[in-house]
Amino acid sequence: MLLERLKISAYKDEKFSEQQGDDFVVWMNPESYRRALKVAWSEVPEINAKDAKPAYQGVGSETLTMKLIFDTTGLVPSPLGSDTMPQNGVTDLLNH
Repeated sequence: MLLERLKISAYKDEKFSEQQGDDFVVWMNPESYRRALKVAWSEVPEINAKDAKPAYQGVGSETLTMKLIFDTTGLVPSPLGSDTMPQNGVTDLLNH
């Protein structure tokens, strides 16, 4: 299995039908990441019951959190295959 760098793509809508801008290849894969799923519940009252009991509705929203390290000191080679660093360092990477 070949180790590949993380590639981030942006899309204009939630259906991922139209990509916005170019892909961004991170220079170093995430130091850490966390994925969280929320379960959707609804309060359904039962007949002759004092309290409503939660009923499973499905999986709700998902959150992915990553800790990325940006380094343009030259210690880490560019993923683009070029030895040249961005002129304004990390600022140029973030603006991209």
